Amino acid sequence: MKVLGISFALAITIAAASSLYAAPADRSPSELVVPSTMCGDYFLIPLEVDLDGDGNATTLMALFDTGGAGLHIDPDAVVRAGGAPVEVRKQITIRGATAGPLTFPKLRPYTRQLDHLSQPLGIEVDIFLPFREFKKYLLTLDFPAREIRIARGRLPKVNGVDVFNARGPDRRPYLDTDIAGRRHRLLIDSGSSGSISLRRPEKLPWLYPPLPVSVAQGMEELRYYDIGRVDAEIEIAGVKVQQPFVSTGATTELLGTDVMRRFAWTFDQRSRRVRIRADSAEPLHFPSKRGTGAVFIPSPEGYEIVRVLPDTPAERAELRPGDVVVAANGTQVLGQGCERWNEVYREKTTMSLLRDGEIFDVQVDVIDLVP
Repeated sequence: MKVLGISFALAITIAAASSLYAAPADRSPSELVVPSTMCGDYFLIPLEVDLDGDGNATTLMALFDTGGAGLHIDPDAVVRAGGAPVEVRKQITIRGATAGPLTFPKLRPYTRQLDHLSQPLGIEVDIFLPFREFKKYLLTLDFPAREIRIARGRLPKVNGVDVFNARGPDRRPYLDTDIAGRRHRLLIDSGSSGSISLRRPEKLPWLYPPLPVSVAQGMEELRYYDIGRVDAEIEIAGVKVQQPFVSTGATTELLGTDVMRRFAWTFDQRSRRVRIRADSAEPLHFPSKRGTGAVFIPSPEGYEIVRVLPDTPAERAELRPGDVVVAANGTQVLGQGCERWNEVYREKTTMSLLRDGEIFDVQVDVIDLVP
């Protein structure tokens, strides 16, 4: 099962949320905007669903993922939309779900608990909506404009300038990329935070070697990743990506949202092509990966520390694996919503820790973990 790379490894921060932006003035008049909102770099689509056919639709929030393979719905969402209670791993049928101009005549999701996606995102996820459900459309994920658009038609032939072959080992979209003289076919994955994930790091020219600073939430399990900065340059649709971060140990090599956010991506599933257009020709360079040195996973109370990196502020503050962060800088971490994804630059963060049944505050420095 593909991993949804919602990462919560580095620092807990508070900021203002973003929502739907206006369409760019130069978009094609044949394109239609699909209602959506963004939680960090993740696209969420409000779907109108009426399971009991009484004419009263319920809005369910669908997380869209180009790297996703399976269609899933939370059992609680089934009941809220007028359906009968259903066990997990059962397939149901949804007819006529709509999102503005977009209609899905029939969706057949499997039921599974999606709380493990809702908590790290900070917003309730009712449906996990994969790439293949848009196979009838030209689908554009416009990260700079923060919107989803659909149109009929086909992309022109591959030209190596802005239209590329998106074929890979399955029906999801892939992009051939040269990294330090080696060709990699990367899954274009709007459900994965980070820049690039590779299987083997042995021959990469590391500027800063990988550190175990990341945890990503998958559909089946948590996965731990090392992240470093590579002394190399890659090019995507004419834009140079300088010294990118690379996470290692991936089961599927992929291109994540740290890179994708610079571009508008149009997918033609029938021709298996992708058009990539940048918001600027300026080179893309990633700021340092900052954090305290504590690595977290979600827990019912907040965020549990599972790893404390040596010689970091977290170790000096005597944080321990098993401590649970229930609040950060005065805000409950389970109530942050999408605001947690828009980071504020901080030199220090104040964590409210739950340890042995007691809650206490500790102030921890925030540093460049991977410069």
